[in-house]
Parts: sequence; C-alpha cells; structure tokens
Amino acid sequence: MTRYLPVPRHADKWVERNNVRDLARQTVETKVRELRPSAKDGWTIYTGLAGQAYLYWLLARPTLRRPGSARDACLRRARNGIRDCLADQRGLNESRCCTFLCGAVGVWALAAVILGESHYADQVLAWQTRALETDSNELLYGKAGYIAALLFVRDHADFGWALRHRRRRNGNDRTTTPPGGQSAEDRLGPNLATALANAIQTVGKRILSAGHEAGRSNGHHDDDDHLRWTWHDKEYLGLHGTAAILSVLLSAGFRDAAIWQTVDWLHRQRLNNGNYPTQPEPRKPQVLAQFCHGATGIGLLFAQCARIGPSGRRRSTYLAWAQECAEFLTREGFLKKGISLCHGSCGNAFLFMHLYHQTRDNKWLRWAQKYGLLLALERNKPLWSQADEPYCLANGLAGAIYFYSVLGSITDDANTSPDFPLLPLP
Repeated sequence: MTRYLPVPRHADKWVERNNVRDLARQTVETKVRELRPSAKDGWTIYTGLAGQAYLYWLLARPTLRRPGSARDACLRRARNGIRDCLADQRGLNESRCCTFLCGAVGVWALAAVILGESHYADQVLAWQTRALETDSNELLYGKAGYIAALLFVRDHADFGWALRHRRRRNGNDRTTTPPGGQSAEDRLGPNLATALANAIQTVGKRILSAGHEAGRSNGHHDDDDHLRWTWHDKEYLGLHGTAAILSVLLSAGFRDAAIWQTVDWLHRQRLNNGNYPTQPEPRKPQVLAQFCHGATGIGLLFAQCARIGPSGRRRSTYLAWAQECAEFLTREGFLKKGISLCHGSCGNAFLFMHLYHQTRDNKWLRWAQKYGLLLALERNKPLWSQADEPYCLANGLAGAIYFYSVLGSITDDANTSPDFPLLPLP
C-alpha cells in the first residue's frame, strides 16, 4: 500500500485559477482560531505548549509581512504561552533532556528570545555540562539539539545591551536610538555572546570527536570514510542522525573537511527511486519520505550546503542533489499521513520553498502552492486531524499554520529562505 496521494495532473491549472497567496492567508486566519492548547502534550516545543508559543513568535516576524496589529497580537500570545510553560517549574526542573525541541532548554531559549530576559539564556548555558555528558549526539535528544538551543539564543535574542551601555555612557539619555547593528555582542553583550560562542564550540567539537571515533572503530575502507553517529545503537541518516547533526554543525560555523566528506557519503546512499533509506544498512526499499526520514530532511541539508558550502562547482553540485530530492517529492511527497512538519506534506513542501528562494525557479514555488491547494480541498479535510498531538508544532495544526503563513508571504524580492522550526538553518 502506498503512503502518498497522487497529485492530479491538472493541479497546475488550479494554481493558475486560484490566488494561492490569499487562500493561504485565509487558511491561517481560520486555523489560528481553531488552535487549542492541550495540557496533555506538556510544555515542549516539539509536541507541547512551547511549540505554540514558538509559532506565534514566528508569525510576528517581519518576514511574514503581517499587519502591525496582527504582529502585536501574536507577540502577546507568544509571551503568554511561554509564561504558561515557565509556570511548570517542577516539570522543567525534572527534565532530563538537553535539547531545543524536547527539553526544558528549549523553553528557556524561547523565553530568552520572546521575553527578552537574559537570565533565561543563563539557564540554557547552565545545561552545558549535562549536554556533554549525554551519550546521544542527535537533534531530538542529544548534543546537536543542545547546540540548536544555543544557536536560537545567539541568533534571535536581543537584550538591548548596546542601547543600555550607550545610555549609561550618555547619562541615561532616553533619546538614544536603538543600535542598528545585528552583531551578537550588540544584542547580548560581550560576556554572554562569548559564553554562547564557547559553548557552541565545545559541544560541537565533542560531536565531531564522537563522529570520528565511531567512524574509525567500524574499520571501514577509505572510500567509505565518514563521520558516524548512532542512536539506540543504530546509524540513522535523517532527523535522528547524520543529516540533522551535519546541518546543526554547519549552522554553528564548523567547516571541517570530514563534514563535507560525510555529505558526499550521504549522497551515495541515494536509492534508485531518488529517496534515501532510514539507515545505511540494510539497504531496503524506502517508503518513508518526510522530514525525519527520507529525501526531505536530507534535501534540506543539501540545500544548506549549496548556500554556505565551498564556492564554485561544489555548491552547484549540492544544489543539484537537493533538486533531486525535491523531484522525488513531486512524485511521492504528498502524504496520506497528514499535514505535519515532521511526518507530513507541510514539512515536505518546505524543501520546495527553500529551493524557490535559492533558484528563483517558479517550478518549486508552483509545487509548494499545489500542496497548499490540495490540503485545503474538502476531500482532504481528514488529513488535518490524524496527528496524535493534533495542535502541536511538529505533528499538528501549529506546524501547518506556519507552512501556510510562509506560503502566503512569499514574494519575488524575498532574499532569505524561510525559517524551518524543527532545524536551525542559516
């Protein structure tokens, strides 16, 4: 039995006859009113209340071109949501997970950014020792997930340090305008910026060391030399393993030769149909094609490499690999599993939108629009209610709302790729 739904051949005509941007914006307004907090899902970003706070913060970002009043309302909801999460001090203190998506660290990182209070960034840094002690290196439960939290604070928090410093120097001159610079030191202050940079380097080097050690211990031949990490004693290629770890390391500024060698090795795992297996061995035909397993997450890594990798020919090669992944999704990427970012069609469509931003090829925008139109059809309404956590960011309605928000805001002059909430992509 197939796991995907065929995209009708006449879907291109639907896109031509419909204003997809307006439909997307209308879908956002409708679905936001349906969004409900679900206490049973806890407070994590991945499946809990913090994920909804994260959504509202994303909706308030200028790149989505929402009216000022709507952005203000989203920020209020984001602040209220993260405060509700912080109220569960016992649960946060009992958390054993050190990652952005699944641990208390993610709540504190969001609080630092949404509330603009630096002591929450200190809470994130306080987890460094525990992160280094964890056996896992992957994104959901390991060291890469801890770096994702550090990167989120580094890239998005603004504690107005430069402004306060200038006011003190000028005798608390309230007419001083906020600094226009976007450096981490301006936003965070030099001490915190340095502490975050040091933590990122320390944990990243530990991940690389573990990858080298596991690669050597397996005794593989030189033509199969690559960094290796395992999760529950298995080597995974997607979200739980290689692709997500490499993506985080690249976002953190690591450019070791072994990283590029491992990207090349990852491409050699490609199956004949264009998809990628969950694990390198055994090489069984792969039926999963979603962010966490298969072509989507690996395609996003290749697209990232095309943006920041070695200049020249290598970048064009990585871009071609990313487009190969997207081509597979045009055939088998509209999923019966539903709408989610992690397991469903909305997550798959993000690869199309990233490629449109990088190539300006309308083909990829058209495919994202097809997915948006198909999900909005009455006959596909059951796809919206299949998740175990129906309102969450990773698997439910919150993630779909963000997809439609991006789809409704894409313009020809946009110069940055859309944020993907489950992975820190520069």
